[in-house]
Amino acid sequence: MDSVAMYGLIGAVSAALIGACAAIFGPALLQRQRDRSEKSHGDRAENQAEVRRLINMRTTSRAWHLALQDAVQDLELGRFGDIERFDESVMGLRVAAGIAVDDTMNVGIWQFQGCSARTGGPFVATEQPSDSRQIRLLNALDYATSIVRNCIINGPPIGAVQHARLIEALDSVAVARERLGEFIEGRVRLISGGRFQGL
Repeated sequence: MDSVAMYGLIGAVSAALIGACAAIFGPALLQRQRDRSEKSHGDRAENQAEVRRLINMRTTSRAWHLALQDAVQDLELGRFGDIERFDESVMGLRVAAGIAVDDTMNVGIWQFQGCSARTGGPFVATEQPSDSRQIRLLNALDYATSIVRNCIINGPPIGAVQHARLIEALDSVAVARERLGEFIEGRVRLISGGRFQGL
């Protein structure tokens, strides 16, 4: 066999092998690329949902905190208001904050062993420490709420000791919110790959 025929045969066999490999591996590579793209899109959607949950938790706890600050300001001005109206307004904020925390727990953002944050029962003053930032915040908010509530029920005047407890409780809420806020900002920065500018 002459060398030209040999090169022609080798070329034809090589072309056939390349074509066969492309026919076999091409669709597999294309599918792998599609799978990666879909996973990347799914990860982005999950990250955006996590950021929304974290911001919702921050927003609902802020609303509850602001309502308590307003109530304390009213108490300082001698406006004691109606306990039923206070309970109604704060209960809605309390439930919203609890739902926001539950939503973060339900998707694994937080690891917490214990009861649901969605409590609709009576306000009970608890000063139990917790390792969980969001539960510490809910406990601080509940504690501050119970103190404000007691002041409204007991009526005027607010004594110096009771006033100091009100301010201390609100300060505890502010510290818990700040710690949780720092964690949330760090988490959002991590999720966004450092493109986060601040809440």
